[in-house]
Order: sequence, then structure tokens, then C-alpha cells
Amino acid sequence: MVPVAWAAEYSLSSRSYLYLHERDNAIGPNDHLAPLYEYLSLDVWDLKEANLSFHSYGWGRVDLADASAGGRNSGDISSAYLQYRYPTGNGQAKLGRFFLAEGTTTETLDGLFLKGTGKGGFGASFYAGNPVENSIIASGGGNSLVGGRVFYVRPGLAEAGFGYLFENGDFQGKNREEAGGDLWVRFAPSWDLTGKIVYNLTTSELASHRVAFRLVPVNTIDLELGTEGYRYDGLFQKSLHPAFLPPSANGSDKVRKLFADCDWQATERLSVQAGVKRIHHDADDPGDAAYGELGFRLQMEGVLNLLGFSAALQTADLSENEYRELRGWLMGTVRKWSFSLDALTYLYEVPVNGVDTSTQIVGSAGWKASTLLSLSGDVRYTRSPRYAKDLTILLRADFALDGSWGGK
Repeated sequence: MVPVAWAAEYSLSSRSYLYLHERDNAIGPNDHLAPLYEYLSLDVWDLKEANLSFHSYGWGRVDLADASAGGRNSGDISSAYLQYRYPTGNGQAKLGRFFLAEGTTTETLDGLFLKGTGKGGFGASFYAGNPVENSIIASGGGNSLVGGRVFYVRPGLAEAGFGYLFENGDFQGKNREEAGGDLWVRFAPSWDLTGKIVYNLTTSELASHRVAFRLVPVNTIDLELGTEGYRYDGLFQKSLHPAFLPPSANGSDKVRKLFADCDWQATERLSVQAGVKRIHHDADDPGDAAYGELGFRLQMEGVLNLLGFSAALQTADLSENEYRELRGWLMGTVRKWSFSLDALTYLYEVPVNGVDTSTQIVGSAGWKASTLLSLSGDVRYTRSPRYAKDLTILLRADFALDGSWGGK
């Protein structure tokens, strides 16, 4: 008998970015930056057997001019893990460094993840390991994390879950312990309900909640209505940045938001978008605001294929938090070339550092060199209260290769 060797399929991608910054700061010395970034990802399927795969993603940076944040070079492995998908029960297992999004939990973890669903729709998941903390300041963060979720799911109709998480570490002198619930229900093809709630067991208070209704009364209208809220002590107890901690933030403050968004397909080529949002702070310190936005997108034929414009207004209890926003953009293609132009302007009610406007213009062009290689570049110009002038040139190279090895 002739032995049969195993075969595997792979996908390799490389994205290289060179930023060229010339920045005249309103306060302090000017910046001359030229960081070079490299992003690499590798996915391999059918390792030894059809259900086993490997996935990895990482990045690195080296400064070719002045040092940017974090020194002259940096990098990280964002993910590197083995994954096994069970043929039955919608089960899966992950081992390594991976991004976890399970119920109300979102973490990057060095560890293990297990999940399975029974025939009746009831299931459970479990995860444990060392949390990967991403912070621009030095912090101990968490030492270990363990948690899980039980759930019920009917595909296409509903899913409800309850989760628990415990993280050992120094978060304002305490460990982190949370419980949360999540819900998704489709009452009809045109009516969805989603909800999430997180309770901080360490601080004994509600950390955050969000409820949203999505309605499609007719084929041309997509409407979402909802509310969300959080309390600083409960939500930011795990924060690693002092901007979210006392005295920078009022820990007892409760924030509530009401929002509504609508997308109307007026014609085959014209769509209109509108949104409103109301923010309320329970604490005495100011922060209440109301925001409204209206815009459109127009699809066209020929060299120009997309044109858009939007206008927004924010009113607040403090005039320095009020502004108007105008944005316009266009996109087009010519054979293997693509291009775009985007202009954004903020008009402040109260000048900041003596400047009452902020403007940014971005022009982009790209060339599809081959099925494997794409080249593109951006030019961005900014004038704002923070930067007297900020000119950025971005050069980008994307390489993608799919293939297989092994076989008989």
C-alpha cells in the first residue's frame, strides 16, 4: 500500500506601512517622524486532519527618524493559537494566544478556550489563562483569568447566555470579578432585539448595559433604537489608564445614552443616513450633550463611483463642548487604479488655543499590481488647535499568498 501524506492549505499576508510625519505643534517642539510598520499573518488549515488549524498575527515597528511613542522600536505577537473544531456539537477548542469574544467578555488571552453545544441548543464555554494587557503606561494588570458562559441558542431565532469572569490582579487594589448576561431575539424577519448587561461583583454595582431594537419596516428603511449606560466605578475599575480613574474622572458618575439611527435607501443609487444621540451624566459635573447627524451616499457609474456628504451638530451644557461637523468624500476607479478624497472640518463654538476650526484632508491612491501585490499611498494634511500643521504621507504595500503543501 502506498502511504498517503497529509496536506494543508495556508494563507500568508504581509502589510507594510511607512509613515512620514512633519508636524508643527502648537505647544512644544516640532515632530519629524518616520515609523515603519510591518504586519504579518499566517493561517494554516487541515493540519494532520481537516478540523485542526493554526492562526497567527503579529506586528513590528522601527523608527527611521525621531523616536515615537514607546521608544525607537516595538512589536508584539497579537495572536498565535491552534484551533480544533469538532465535527458535531458546534464545538471548538483554542490553545495559545487568541482574542476572546464570548457573551459580554472581550479579552486577549494566553491560555485555553473550550466551547460546545448540545442537541437541544444548550451549551457552555470555558476559558482560562494569562490576560494580555495593552496599556501605554506601566501597570501590573492581571496575573491570571478564568471564566465561562452557559447559553441557549436556536440558530436564526434566539440566543441567551450568562457568563462569569474572575481576574486575579491589582485593579485599584482589588481583583476583578464580573457577571454578565447577553440576549439576541429575532421576533420577526424585520425585528431584532439585542441586549447586554454586566455587573461588577467587586464594586457591587451595575457596570454597563445596552439594549437595542433593530426594525426594518420596509425593504428600504433600516432603523435602530436603543439605550446604553455605565458607571465609572463599575466599568473602569479594571482600567490601566489614569484618565478613567479618580481624580481625573468622577467614579460615582452614571452615564446614560439614548440613540436612534436610520438608513434609508431612497433610490437604487441614493441612500440617506440620519442619527441622533443624547448623553446624560447623573453627577453634578457637566457633560450632558445632544448630537445629530444627517448625510447621504450616492453610487455612480464611470470613473467616480461613490460620493458622500454628512453634517453633524453637537449641543452641550458647556459651550466649549459644542461644535459643528462637515464631511465630504468621493471614491473612484480607473482600471487597476483606485483613488479617494476625504475632507473633514470641525467648527468649535468656543475657540481652542485661539483656533475655532479643525480641518483634515486625506487623498488616497492605490494600484493593484497583481493578484498577490497591491500598492497604495495616502497624503493627509491637518490644521487644528493642537497642530499648527500636520502633514503625513503613508506608503502601503499589501502582499497575500494562498496555497497548499503536502499530499500524496
